[in-house]
Amino acid sequence: MVLQAYYYFGVFPPLTFAVASTAVLLGLSALKEVFEFGGARVVGEREGVLIIGTGDHDKWDTQKDMVNNLVGATCG
Repeated sequence: MVLQAYYYFGVFPPLTFAVASTAVLLGLSALKEVFEFGGARVVGEREGVLIIGTGDHDKWDTQKDMVNNLVGATCG
């Protein structure tokens, strides 16, 4: 999405491009977390939706995932 906007509107400053790319990636990761929450509501807690096994054992799993996604998006 950011790349299409880049081609449509012209050259963005590098900082704007980096912030917009990070925001899009964090939005997609938040969508995945919402999907996991919905799956936990449908199939039950600790059943897992996108992972193999017993699911999340930590109540801070979403926050850890989002921080890891932020670090990954920033490094990328």
